[in-house]
Amino acid sequence: MMFPWNRRRIEGLLAASLYEPLSERDQRALDRAMQSDTALRAEYESLRRLVNAVPPAPVESIPNLLPLLRDRLDAPSRRSAGYRWAYAGAAATVVLGLSLGAWYADREGVPPGPIATVKTGAPNTLVSQALAEAEGLLAKQDMPAAYDVLRKALSRQPGDARAGDAQWLAADCAFKLKHYSEAYDACNQLFAEYGASLDGNPDRRTRAINLRDLLAEAKEVDYASLQAFDVAKRDRANTFGALENVAATYAKYHGTEQYALGDLVAKEMAATVAAETGIDINTPAGTLAAYQGAHDRCTSPVAVALLDMKIGDAYLGPLNDRAAAKEHYQRAAENPVLASLATKALRRVE
Repeated sequence: MMFPWNRRRIEGLLAASLYEPLSERDQRALDRAMQSDTALRAEYESLRRLVNAVPPAPVESIPNLLPLLRDRLDAPSRRSAGYRWAYAGAAATVVLGLSLGAWYADREGVPPGPIATVKTGAPNTLVSQALAEAEGLLAKQDMPAAYDVLRKALSRQPGDARAGDAQWLAADCAFKLKHYSEAYDACNQLFAEYGASLDGNPDRRTRAINLRDLLAEAKEVDYASLQAFDVAKRDRANTFGALENVAATYAKYHGTEQYALGDLVAKEMAATVAAETGIDINTPAGTLAAYQGAHDRCTSPVAVALLDMKIGDAYLGPLNDRAAAKEHYQRAAENPVLASLATKALRRVE
């Protein structure tokens, strides 16, 4: 009679033997078990024939998992024999599955080897596993751990089919963690090396462009503008006033080109007004009302001009009121700090 725990160990030995030679002691134990158990012997022979049927070339394209397997097995908390061989059995099964997948892909005319595996975007790649793990960590609000998982996976498999997805998520995490210098580098790398991953996702491309522009602008002042914005949002005594001050202060550095920070601060000012007044900013009319409310509360001429720009954008967008948009752009153009931006906006409606 074979006890359940012993049978699990023997089955682990059986699976491991398909991938690498066992030690003499383990091989003797497996041989004795198969001599006394015909069903086990039949299982072994069936699996061995299946493995032998796989052509060697595709199998060689599968990375050697044994170093990783040994590292995981040798961890102090995982040194029990039962765990070691259960893990070994699972690893052997994974390797067998990968091998068969490569074989069938080759039979269908897909070139064998690492390039073909990457192009398929197989869900068992390191980067795909990291993405799944990161999403789980983000659901638990553990963004630092998610960011770390993504960075490590990208450093090991930068050419993976889903590396672009991981790069975008890593850039977004870095920004939200306020690692602005790292987020800037991650955004640049996203466009330089993984730009094609944005082609089929217009929303992501727009968000990535906006993030890149915001970080590039902030880099000119060593990210002090974004840090000031973060401090303003935490100002419980006068959040709106602190945000207005940031908008006015950094317009003189960035207001002639695009002023991405201005857009971000203006939205936060409008959201602050909406939260205080109960305005629904998820509708075009609500967005306009929130910007108008923020505009009316501003005391800084630069902040007033910035809100005129945003009100003009609101009219020009879903509301499609070009005359009203032009009026607010003209008001903004009267401010010398934002005149250049407002003039560019006027060209869109003239």
